[in-house]
Amino acid sequence: VFPISFGISYTTNRREAALKEVASIKASAISLFYCARNWPVGNQDLTDRFHQCIYMLLRYMRYFLSNKSGPGTLTEVYRQFDELSLLCEELRQQDEWIRSVVSRTYQYVRFLQADFESIRVVHDYRTVPALRGFGFVFLTLFGALLAPHFARIGQLFGIWAGVYCSVLSNLMLVNLFSIVHELEDPFEFDVDE
Repeated sequence: VFPISFGISYTTNRREAALKEVASIKASAISLFYCARNWPVGNQDLTDRFHQCIYMLLRYMRYFLSNKSGPGTLTEVYRQFDELSLLCEELRQQDEWIRSVVSRTYQYVRFLQADFESIRVVHDYRTVPALRGFGFVFLTLFGALLAPHFARIGQLFGIWAGVYCSVLSNLMLVNLFSIVHELEDPFEFDVDE
């Protein structure tokens, strides 16, 4: 039971950490957009390009993390980061007063990159395969290992009590193991989770 409960705790903590990083990415993206929208007075084209770049960046991030992407999606994420840096440089050239505050936009891009890399680590590295393997082997052997105990329960309280305890304990452990398996990927975007 310990490996399964540890697995549930571990995957739940991973999911919570990933959600915090996603919130930070969204906050940095919104702040960057507000800077691009409010600072260059009269340059709607630059604002639109910032908006499009941020939108595509978040879209490619979502594709990459949801495992629905092809091999070039990660390259597209980094291409959008590069485009954001170029747009920040273009924003710096707009007005004299913007040059003194444009470092904030570079910070938002840096925060986006750092948060994405943190999420990427959570995405790429999963539960240790040995722990998953041990849980699977344990579940496979659980009924055989505890069969004498269930037989004793059957002798003391009736055969159906032993069968009931055996089935119920196996069912509970299999369900716990399936919970660990379902929580393994914190980036699945199913509605029922």
